[in-house]
Amino acid sequence: MKRSTPKRTLAQLDKIISAWELNDDFKMNKDVTLASLKALRSRLDGCITTVTDKRTELTGLNGDRNQSASQASDLVTRVRSGFRAFYGPNSKQYEQVGGTRTDARKRPTRPVVKTNPITLAKAA
Repeated sequence: MKRSTPKRTLAQLDKIISAWELNDDFKMNKDVTLASLKALRSRLDGCITTVTDKRTELTGLNGDRNQSASQASDLVTRVRSGFRAFYGPNSKQYEQVGGTRTDARKRPTRPVVKTNPITLAKAA
């Protein structure tokens, strides 16, 4: 069975409402009437429209945010490079803006390769 989504439910409500309108003699309890179904359908349709509009708005806002973040990241890199060029790569000012001082960097080491001595097998 397919998962119920608001649009599918709206389509099902449309079928039920049209069938109920063709069969005036159909009755449910006093809580469920044709008028209450029509009101619920209208409210659901309004909510679907609102959610669609908000998603469109959110997409635009996400684009604006991502563009601003990209511009800010570029400026952070430029300013950090400026501090490095002005004060030097090992300065405390460069470290204050988020750079890694030269002295704080891990020194590269060569990997130590262990060799096993070759033993000759004795001929029997």
